[in-house]
Amino acid sequence: DNQYNAKGNVWGYAKGSKHFYVLYENDKYYLLIVNNAEASSLSVTPYEDLSYDQLKSRLAAYGITYDHLTDVFTLMNGSDGGTPGTSDTKFKPDYNQVATWWDIVSDLSHGTHIAGIVAADKDDKGMHGVAFENAEIYAGSWDFVKNIYPMVKDMVDNDVKVVNNSWGYSESNASNPNWLVTHDGKNILSSYAYAAKNGAVWVQATGNEGMHEAGVQAGIGKLDLSGYGYSGPKSSYEVPFLAVASLDTSKATTSAPAGRIADYSNWCGSAKGYCLAAPGSNVKSTAAIDDGYMDMSGTSMATPAVSGSIALLSGYYPWLSTQNIAWLLLDTANNTGEYANSDKYGRGALDLDRAINKPVGSLSLASDSSFNSLKTVSSNKLALSGVTQKQMLKALPKTVTAFDELHRPFKYETASLVTTTHGSNAHLRQEVSRAATSGKRKVIKDEKTGFSFASNEALDRGGHENLSSMEVMHETDNGSTRFYYAENSQYADSDHVLAPTANPYFAMNNAYGAENTLKLSDSSKLKLSLQTGENGLYDRDTEQDRYSFDERSYAFGAEYSFNLTDYLELATVGGMLYEEDAMLGMNGEGGFGIKDGSTYYMGLKAALHLTPNLSLLAAYYRGYTQGQDTALLALSDMQTESYMIAGEYKLNAKDKIGLSLSSPISVVKGKATFNYASGRDNYSDTIYMNKLTSSLKPAAKEYDL
Repeated sequence: DNQYNAKGNVWGYAKGSKHFYVLYENDKYYLLIVNNAEASSLSVTPYEDLSYDQLKSRLAAYGITYDHLTDVFTLMNGSDGGTPGTSDTKFKPDYNQVATWWDIVSDLSHGTHIAGIVAADKDDKGMHGVAFENAEIYAGSWDFVKNIYPMVKDMVDNDVKVVNNSWGYSESNASNPNWLVTHDGKNILSSYAYAAKNGAVWVQATGNEGMHEAGVQAGIGKLDLSGYGYSGPKSSYEVPFLAVASLDTSKATTSAPAGRIADYSNWCGSAKGYCLAAPGSNVKSTAAIDDGYMDMSGTSMATPAVSGSIALLSGYYPWLSTQNIAWLLLDTANNTGEYANSDKYGRGALDLDRAINKPVGSLSLASDSSFNSLKTVSSNKLALSGVTQKQMLKALPKTVTAFDELHRPFKYETASLVTTTHGSNAHLRQEVSRAATSGKRKVIKDEKTGFSFASNEALDRGGHENLSSMEVMHETDNGSTRFYYAENSQYADSDHVLAPTANPYFAMNNAYGAENTLKLSDSSKLKLSLQTGENGLYDRDTEQDRYSFDERSYAFGAEYSFNLTDYLELATVGGMLYEEDAMLGMNGEGGFGIKDGSTYYMGLKAALHLTPNLSLLAAYYRGYTQGQDTALLALSDMQTESYMIAGEYKLNAKDKIGLSLSSPISVVKGKATFNYASGRDNYSDTIYMNKLTSSLKPAAKEYDL
């Protein structure tokens, strides 16, 4: 709207350094010639009360000729002959005031300036628009007088998704938007309702009266427009209306990095729930002057910064609606520091960096190409045991793609999904603790039945607190029966100082078991064992590893032992391990939810007694574990092995010294395949999935000494 345009007919034409403006009023023509682009050196030549022929003559003197004015000149503004908004406004300012002519140029450049803020090309000249890559301008002319509905309907019907409104009423009372209902002779409300129900966003300036309340036009977002055919957004992630206040970037501080609210800007006030602030002071943009650029200030300039941001993000996230993106701008606005004052800034200051980089709600992982497969990151967890820990960490991709609640992709570090243990630390403590415990074993026994108990009063921490065991045993001429409890079954055997031949597949915590040994001959025997307890293959250190996995394991074992000579004893072992919700101690949740696992094992043990006091001990075990698939992880059948060798020397009736070298359970054959998202399709609800397969066999063996 041009305040100097009484009839709505202003035409413009640029030639060289001169810009020509023509106004028609009361059968007379007025000609303004503006020379030079800078306001400081602007020169003007006015001609008034010209007839049509006099106008042609004046313009011909500048080399401008035509048959019809519109052959050369372009309609700049106004309603093309409609009734003026203020009938007594005349095109007769003080010609000697350069600032007045600058105001005229500014008014005529208002729409051009706004369009440039949204979409001016990035051509290394002057400036560029917020959405220089993907915004298209669909311009309409309206002078507050005519019915706006046909223009808005035409825009929306031509797929316009953002309606920028850098205009307002002087009525500054958004808290009473019903004023618009009684003063809406221009069908503004029905225009907004039509735009909103067809998916467009209406972006509205709060106004430039410097009030502590938004202009009444910003209150449209509070109205119930069901009577106009619009019943509100369909989703809680949609916003059809945004109000915009202006920031003065020259007032930037630490608490207000984008500047404080401009002195002229109306506050968000009653529109605070759907209002934000954007830079609007001394904004350089396109204009109807010689070099094509000028600085302007106002909420009119802040509003297209928001409209352009919606256009920019629409290109970034084409699957989102513009109303989704309007919601996103509100949700990610900077509301810290100065911007926490919602009366001034509403939801905060526009922050495109946060809009792009801040996830909305919880991140989720996909297990297939559909968004229906998403599960929150917090519900997905993979806990690794010592058997596979190092190789699994190497095999995992460093990052995967996770999605926020708007299905936007974000990189997510897989390390955040994985829980590891400090099993070697726990093993060391258990070895030391067991050595300290062995001398404190108490035994109560008659001829055939006995009870024994061992506790560690000196060490109350380690792999398991108060490492202890107790058992009840009964012996007969044909063998023995034993019932026992052990806080860690691998370290409950008192026969050897370091328990080097303990069955690694029987590793359990808080274990209860029963053994029955049958004497087959003077040189052979058969031992059958049943045991249950908390899964000990998930070998966590209680001092360092906070994640606890206490699902139970069940094991059955058979051992046939025989003496080849008086000095050499051999034994073959075999059996099965059943783990609840685990596979070789590895367990998980959500997309890594491992089901019950089964392992079958065999082994060979040997003891060579070189002297009554010196013995060499050795054992080898090999296991076969059935593979299984989860949503995010496929594990093949695995073969594992473990072996150890030790020497023991009896110092006296009570004391021994020993040295052992062992290799804990490790994978000799097996692989893991990770199923993870790498991105998404921008134009359909399709997730791109990748599979990464890696061997779980370690490059080198690990040994414990």
